[in-house]
Amino acid sequence: MSMRTISSYIFFCSLLISLVSGRKALAIQDTILLDASKDAQIPLFKASMLMDSTRNIDASSILSPRFWNQFKSQEFTNSQLSAYYWMRFTLRNQSPEYKRWCIELVDPHITEFELYEWKDSSLQLLSNTGYHFPFSTKAYHHKNFIYEVNFEEQVYKTYLIRFKSKSQNSFTILARKADVVVRYSLREYYLLGLFYGVLLVMALYNLFLFFSIRELTYLYYVGYIISCALVSFSEDGTGFQYLWPEFPTLNIFIGTWNPIFFMLIFVVYASSFLRLRERQPLWYKSIWAATGAYLLLFLYQLLFAEFPKAYIPFYLIPFGLVYLAGVYALVKGKKSALYFVLAYSFIFLSIIITFLRTNGWGDVGFLAVYSFNFGFFFEVLILTYAMSERFKEEKLRREAAQREMIKHLQEREKFQEKLNRELESRVQERTAELEEANLEISRMNQLLSEHNLALQQDVKQISLERITQQEMSFEEFSKIYPDENACYDYLAELKWSLGYRCKKCGNLKFNPIGSHSRRCNKCKYIESVTAFTIFHSIKFPIQHAFYMLFIINIRKDIKPEELSSLIPLSEKSCGSFKRKVQAAEKSVKGKSKGGWERLIFFFDKED
Repeated sequence: MSMRTISSYIFFCSLLISLVSGRKALAIQDTILLDASKDAQIPLFKASMLMDSTRNIDASSILSPRFWNQFKSQEFTNSQLSAYYWMRFTLRNQSPEYKRWCIELVDPHITEFELYEWKDSSLQLLSNTGYHFPFSTKAYHHKNFIYEVNFEEQVYKTYLIRFKSKSQNSFTILARKADVVVRYSLREYYLLGLFYGVLLVMALYNLFLFFSIRELTYLYYVGYIISCALVSFSEDGTGFQYLWPEFPTLNIFIGTWNPIFFMLIFVVYASSFLRLRERQPLWYKSIWAATGAYLLLFLYQLLFAEFPKAYIPFYLIPFGLVYLAGVYALVKGKKSALYFVLAYSFIFLSIIITFLRTNGWGDVGFLAVYSFNFGFFFEVLILTYAMSERFKEEKLRREAAQREMIKHLQEREKFQEKLNRELESRVQERTAELEEANLEISRMNQLLSEHNLALQQDVKQISLERITQQEMSFEEFSKIYPDENACYDYLAELKWSLGYRCKKCGNLKFNPIGSHSRRCNKCKYIESVTAFTIFHSIKFPIQHAFYMLFIINIRKDIKPEELSSLIPLSEKSCGSFKRKVQAAEKSVKGKSKGGWERLIFFFDKED
């Protein structure tokens, strides 16, 4: 026998002895007792851990004494995101009558997960899956990592787990009875189904409200519900199971960017709900400054460097500022802020718990894992009532604005009546002046020629007919208003006789635009001479409109075809304008007196 053969034999024996001794030590140190009569779930906290920062230790080399003896019983801390971790434990079934158990890893965010069983002095790979693998690689169609252990042949079973996680989280592994896993899973999926059903109903309800009311706050709330649903889908693993099972890259994308989307849409929604931009501009700017600062830190860490965990708490600052802004609004007496603060107290607490848990700073339990679901569920219930209160508050505000508008319209109507009375008085005064002037002219012009005397008498007769509202032909009427400019002059004289006041802002100063329109010096609103009159937006010459208003006021029963025969307009145009005049007659009936001019300003707004 050669020396090389002897050396190899000695090395093999030493390795075998080391493994056997290590195996015996393992049976003492890493053994976890399974008792079906005591616990429904047994945490594997006695397992030994080994961190592989080099990422070079595989299943064949882990059995060497160099690595096997480095396992230590310690609590798992994900201190290096790029490292692999090995976990070693032995299960001993103390309940022979119950042979079916399950190993369950409750955190679905483990990047890579390999399960090995010690069998026949070697490691056999049982499962190779993870959050970055297709969902079909899992042994059970469950959001968690589950593997069944059967104690039919032996009482002891030794397992090794090799895993890696790129997120700060805990590594909680449990041993459950198989029937407990089934009952627990059914109850868990049932509650998750109710939760997502509530989210769907609320999203559709608020989307319906948005299309009905056209207020962006309800659309922001729909986006907020969607972002919360994505957070829940990502956290509990149901999104990976049901929505994108064969696209594990979406786990990375959603896990990276959805917290940012959640923060942004929440800040937008909260700002709109509390009206921070109008009511609390300082809080509004502070919240967006904190949000922008975190986004810059996040992008820098994502693109250029890997910050320590110290920068992560900055994520909570915008949420905290929104909460304080809600409390401030509540102190100021905003009733809707009460429900917002109460609802947000639940979600803010759940965000803190979820944040601590996902970054490895908190314990993992049922309430901790589903804290965000519980918090958001209660928030939805309260905010539903809050949105209804906000709708009532908005309704009251609009009713108050309507009452103020009605009051303004009544004051405007009184002013219009006063204006009409003053106009009538001035018309009467001017009529008296004209009569006196005409008498004087007739006395002074008695010696003029018959032609001039006849002409003066015709002008006097036409003027008297216009004043006394006697019927005349269009040719006779055209002698008073011979062209459009004459009509605009008369209309401008009536409209601006008591001075100018801007219809938009109430300003009294203006600049003339042309010979008839005016532009406000303050708001630059241009008001044409026909604006807010019966002649606004007519499609035919205003001279024809003047005559139709004059003749319809005298002959209430005149037909459109008769009007069309008097002036060169179609029956359709004459009928349309006649209906407009009739509407004006109904509007001013019993409210003012005068001739056909009283119908000019019956409109309070432009058509």
